Amino acid sequence: MPVRGASSHLFPLNASAVCVNYSRGKVKELEEAPISKVTIVNDRASKLVKLFATDQSGFELEDLKGFYIEFSKDQHGSRFLQKELEVVDSDMVHQVFEEVLPVARSLMVDVYGNYVIQKFFDFGTDEQRFLLASKLRGNVVALSLHLYGCRVIQKGLETLSCYLQVIVCVWWWGVCGFTH
Repeated sequence: MPVRGASSHLFPLNASAVCVNYSRGKVKELEEAPISKVTIVNDRASKLVKLFATDQSGFELEDLKGFYIEFSKDQHGSRFLQKELEVVDSDMVHQVFEEVLPVARSLMVDVYGNYVIQKFFDFGTDEQRFLLASKLRGNVVALSLHLYGCRVIQKGLETLSCYLQVIVCVWWWGVCGFTH
């Protein structure tokens, strides 16, 4: 049975319900999915975040794949991600990083997302720190004046190697006419 109001070729039966698989084998079925595909993705994320806020037991970082951005923006989800990034292996950190990097700038100024970005500066690889720092390019002044963005700038400067600090400062402020 297709989702209400949608053509059957866009939303087959398996799109009509959202299931969350807990790491310990528990499965909870959530409400019927909404009409549009975009709304389905957003609705799945918000339902998963709400479920997580009420019952965090059984969740592992890998269970949240595809929803790391939404969890970064949520109070409970952000705290969970921060704790997990401290203890998981580098492959898992890389998985989360790859999903978060494209929206890193918006997370830098988010009330909860900025903490996740700071954890990448703390626990990420030098390459990940460098890629995050490159996202700051052209935005240093604005971020420095922002309530949450200034914390990301500070953490970046604290954790980058001296060599990368020089490169990043040249990028950030365009010293010597270097703009790329």
